[in-house]
Amino acid sequence: MVFGILLTLIGIGAACALLYNCMVYAVPVAVGLWAGFSLLHAGAGPVVAIVAGFLTGGFVFAAGMVGFPASRSVVVRYVIAALFVLPAAYVGYTGALEVSTLGMSSVLWEHIVAVMCASATGGTAFARLAS
Repeated sequence: MVFGILLTLIGIGAACALLYNCMVYAVPVAVGLWAGFSLLHAGAGPVVAIVAGFLTGGFVFAAGMVGFPASRSVVVRYVIAALFVLPAAYVGYTGALEVSTLGMSSVLWEHIVAVMCASATGGTAFARLAS
């Protein structure tokens, strides 16, 4: 009984960590999923679609990581940061809002938690982009 509860808590924690990492890397994950599903619907096999999705998402991630510190213009840095931070914050807000509806009865507190999660995911996305 206790072992089952412990495994359930570990599984929920792992799912939350995976969800948080997907929120922080929202743009590469979304572009990779889009490329993979596009290839899958175009008739490519599932292995090709998965590999192409990973490669496309990795390329977008690498382009952001290389483009941000390499650019000398402040405007270009702000644009690259906005392209990575704003979708991460939006996904963090909507993800936290959906999860918080499961355990909270107050709509106000659901939105407060969602805003806190949006600022955390946006800040984490910016910190990982700037490092």
